[in-house]
Amino acid sequence: MAVLDGKLYAVGGENADGRLSSVERYDPVTNAWEAVAPMAAERIAPAVAVLDGKLYAVGRYGGGFLSSVERYDSALDAWEAVVPMMAARDDFAVAVLEGKLYTLGGYNDDDNGILGSVERYDPESDVWEAVAPLATARGYPVALLM
Repeated sequence: MAVLDGKLYAVGGENADGRLSSVERYDPVTNAWEAVAPMAAERIAPAVAVLDGKLYAVGRYGGGFLSSVERYDSALDAWEAVVPMMAARDDFAVAVLEGKLYTLGGYNDDDNGILGSVERYDPESDVWEAVAPLATARGYPVALLM
C-alpha cells in the first residue's frame, strides 16, 4: 500500500486465482475504490514507494524473485518499466531518502539466502548503484523515515 495524491493504492498481491498485476485506488473523499492501469508484471506483495510524485512497484515475487521495477504516473494512468535492480529481491525494505529510492536486505535465490546488500536508484539517471551494505544481512526488514 502507498499514498499518492491523497489516495491509497493497493498494488498487486494474490488471490484464489493466483498472482495479481492489478492496482486499485481508494479515494477517501468519495469513499470508493476504482481500478487503475495494471502493472506489466504480476507481483505478490511488491515493495512500493512514492518518489517525485510517481508510485514505484519494486521487485518481490512473481513466479520467482524479481529485480524488475515499474513506475506509475497517476496523471497518465500508466505504468512504465525503469531499469531493474542489480539483484532480484523478495521480502526486503524500500525507502525514499533525498530524492533517491533505496532497497535494503531481503532474500535472493542467487545468493542462496538472506541479503545484506543495499541498492540506491536515481530517477534522474535511471541507474541503480550499490551503496554500503547492512552490517547484518536481514530478511523482512522495515525502513522508516521520520
